[in-house]
Amino acid sequence: YTLPSASPAPSSEEDVFTLYDTATGETFEVTAEEFLPAALACEMDLSAPDEALKAQAVALYTFYSYKRNQNEGEDADFACDTENWLVYVPQSAMEERWGEDFSTYYEKLQEITAAVKGQILTWEGEPICTSFFAISAGNTESSLNVWQEDFPYLQAVASPGDCFSSGYLSTVTLTGEELRQNAETC
Repeated sequence: YTLPSASPAPSSEEDVFTLYDTATGETFEVTAEEFLPAALACEMDLSAPDEALKAQAVALYTFYSYKRNQNEGEDADFACDTENWLVYVPQSAMEERWGEDFSTYYEKLQEITAAVKGQILTWEGEPICTSFFAISAGNTESSLNVWQEDFPYLQAVASPGDCFSSGYLSTVTLTGEELRQNAETC
């Protein structure tokens, strides 16, 4: 068994993602250099440690490069929802949300992504499926159990530290009526 390895990214001339925005119904292109800070802003709180942000940036770039390869020939490489900050958000939305802190936050995003520029995880020369999530239930799952596709690099492993993560366990108390109302809105 060989671990995935890091490979150089495509040249910037060809490093473009085509996104379909479910919020607007539009399809547009964005360079990887513009995409990565925006995608990272959608995925993690910028107060996270820099090394965690860098790791997430590499995982994002690898995952969306994988998606681009899987959807070659399609109208879009993958979908985003700019209104709800899913996958990608334009700078204007970041400016609106962060206000006077925009420059500080955006500069941090650019520094983090520049530090890992060109880093991509590969398996047999191709970007891997670097699926990610915040917290597991103490153990990850094999890709075979999740997507019915057996990626040798995505196998079940123990993840006991997750139970100490913020957000691992929460309790909500509802009346019977509140439960019915909430169930109806789902």
